[in-house]
Amino acid sequence: MGKRNNKRYSLVIIIVGLVIVFTSLAICSFSIRNNLEKEMEDTLRDVAVQNVVAINDEIYVQYKLLLGFASEIQEHPEREKEIVQNMTAFVESYGFKRMGYAHGDGMAHTTDGYNADVSDRNFFQQSMEGKVWITAAQEEQFAQTGGAINVFSLPVYGGDGEEPTGVIFATYDNEIFQDMLDIDFFNKQGSSCIIKTDGDIIALSNNSPMQGETNFLTHLMAEQVASASKKKSSELVQKMRSAMASGKSGIERCEEAHEAGHAFIFYYTPINENIYGGQWYMIAAVPETVLAQRTAPVMRNVRIFAGFMFVVALVGVSFYLYIERKRKDELVSLAYEDTLTGGYNFACFRESSKTRTGLAGYVVAMDLAEFKLVNSSFGVQKGDETLLELWKILREDVSDTEMVARVNADRFVLFLKAESKEELEERLDRLIERIEEIPQRLKIPALFPVFGVYYAQSLDEPDKYYGFAVQAKQLIKGRRDRHYAFYEEIDYKRVLEEKEMENSFSKAIEDEEFEIWYQPKFSAQEGEAIGAEALVRWRKSNGSMLSPGRFIPLFERNGSIAALDEYIFRKVCAQQKAWLEKGYEVLPVSVNISRVSLYFGDIVENYEKIMADCGLDSKYIQLEITESATVDNTDIAGLIERFHKAGFIMLLDDFGSGYSSLASLNTLHFDTLKLDKSLIDFIGDESGEKLLEHITKLGQSLGLHITAEGVETENQLVFLKTLCCDDIQGYYFSKPLSMEEYGKNIINVEARQMFG
Repeated sequence: MGKRNNKRYSLVIIIVGLVIVFTSLAICSFSIRNNLEKEMEDTLRDVAVQNVVAINDEIYVQYKLLLGFASEIQEHPEREKEIVQNMTAFVESYGFKRMGYAHGDGMAHTTDGYNADVSDRNFFQQSMEGKVWITAAQEEQFAQTGGAINVFSLPVYGGDGEEPTGVIFATYDNEIFQDMLDIDFFNKQGSSCIIKTDGDIIALSNNSPMQGETNFLTHLMAEQVASASKKKSSELVQKMRSAMASGKSGIERCEEAHEAGHAFIFYYTPINENIYGGQWYMIAAVPETVLAQRTAPVMRNVRIFAGFMFVVALVGVSFYLYIERKRKDELVSLAYEDTLTGGYNFACFRESSKTRTGLAGYVVAMDLAEFKLVNSSFGVQKGDETLLELWKILREDVSDTEMVARVNADRFVLFLKAESKEELEERLDRLIERIEEIPQRLKIPALFPVFGVYYAQSLDEPDKYYGFAVQAKQLIKGRRDRHYAFYEEIDYKRVLEEKEMENSFSKAIEDEEFEIWYQPKFSAQEGEAIGAEALVRWRKSNGSMLSPGRFIPLFERNGSIAALDEYIFRKVCAQQKAWLEKGYEVLPVSVNISRVSLYFGDIVENYEKIMADCGLDSKYIQLEITESATVDNTDIAGLIERFHKAGFIMLLDDFGSGYSSLASLNTLHFDTLKLDKSLIDFIGDESGEKLLEHITKLGQSLGLHITAEGVETENQLVFLKTLCCDDIQGYYFSKPLSMEEYGKNIINVEARQMFG
């Protein structure tokens, strides 16, 4: 009886023990799943927030550009066509397919030449109601090029500023949003999308299972119908509509996907920017099978624990804690680790900044100028290899109290400590030297790193300070003389001066404030005047004179240079004709064409017409193109050939300033090679003279006429004569002359002989 009781007691103990073990195991299993599920939700939330930051940054830059053109049209409606032309210079640099302006009646004119009625289009109607609008993904309507696009539009108000009189808009491939959404999380099983509050899909990541869908909420309804739970699907959609109407975030589950056959979890959060057309929402989603995949190993271990029961219970608990920690680390790394470099991403930089609040230092925004050329010329793999080399250099340079993270593409952010601005500059110089060694190792084109720097007293607002650093970087974007700029360098006085010049440009053209000056050219051997180069000066209404260096770079940036080029060309042609009619012995004058003007497809025909209107023969006008302008334009050879057919003599200006290769002389059929002053200044140096001699002989062997610019001394002239240089241009013979001085001293035959 006692043994039976003991057996019963033991059995009860065993049963109780088993119940305790299995209950504990069940509780542990439940806890593990809940923790992993919560961590998954946190990851979805972090990915969504990271996407929101990227979208906001991209759209804000585009919004400021469109707003600037809208203000310009509002102020100068009579220049609408010119302003649309000026937009052309910004289409490629801002990633647009086209830009345009639509009048109040719906007639639109675009930068790529389309004219169409857009009055029935959603973006036009919304912006005519005073809204800033970005459309959902839609099919291309102007050109049948295929692919989805988005249209970004702003209202343009009349002079009274009360009612919109038109709409300015930009079109870009939906792939831009797709690329920004392609953040690798949960081993590429997670996907992202942007929707409006009505469910319309703005953009999807490339791996989204909703490809082909147009409305996210409709997609949810379709999936729930497949599970025969219409009521539940309706409640889910209604709940989301209510939450989005209130601007709330949330996480939900769709029980069964009719295509994939799996449930999925998604987190939605608003993109809080006033410039969007209606409220946008960012959604990050992942199949619920991912959770099962991560819990499966744990469940397998739980079954092992059950077999060992009491003996291995302690081991089982320890193993559970180990697995839990490991899974947590994996999920955290997915949210905060850059998939290419394995280092910090921007979300991690932001999170780590919380531990450095109160710590002063420099926030540095960095990227590589024209890095896209590496990807396009050598492939994405070589581009990734370049970024890994760059990451290694940056990581080795930062200490434990500093930070470096990859934002996206070739953009990086650093937090560096230095005792002074000078010390930081020394560090940046060393970094630049190491980065410039990468191309030699990887056999790629030269890299040009660009840094923007902002000094922060505390890292309490990392997004804001990174934005300031990006603004500083924009000061030197596109330049090749500086690698870094500081936020405090932003010259707001200069910004206002440039704005005033922009606003007065049209009036200055109308009032003919731009004067033509002439830099004479002389025969190297005889010293006789044989022509001139047309220069421009801006004489303001108050009598003050602005040199080209003050306004030419500005007009090159904003696109106004094309109108100025045409103005100068027209004035020179008219003056040449006037001198001919007076019986002067007119010499050919060369006119400069900027790189922006070369992108206008009808420039040859336009210049031909101007010359014909003036009744002038092309032998009296020559055209100069700087060698830097030949680098960017892939159609430059064909353009030169078209100018030749129109009868123009073509001059390659500033050769030797550092852009072209000698091989380009054989492919670009110029008539005259103008040696830059930087080469002429080498005269007197043995190595420099040899370089100049070889360049001159090469040009002459290719049948090129040789002109030397910037000749200032007799020694330079004597050396150039020995090289059989054809023409001389510079202060040795003459400084630039006003139109009156040139006509009096150069065109007049007797004066020319005396002058020579």
